[in-house]
Amino acid sequence: MGCPWTEAVSPTWRSTPAPYGPVFLILAAAAAAVGGPLAVTVALLRLIAVLGVIVIGRLLPILARRSGAPP
Repeated sequence: MGCPWTEAVSPTWRSTPAPYGPVFLILAAAAAAVGGPLAVTVALLRLIAVLGVIVIGRLLPILARRSGAPP
């Protein structure tokens, strides 16, 4: 599969399609390419997740105002 951690994944999940969108898959691939060791890659993926929550928190009031709901 081209991933050094394939053996760590249960065979049940190896052929299951990812439920994530293309942007996350690109970010995850970049984290895997840059991260090196598994612990660093996992830390980068957690950083992406935290940044995603921060972006949601910043944009949610704007989306609420545009839809007519109170922020």
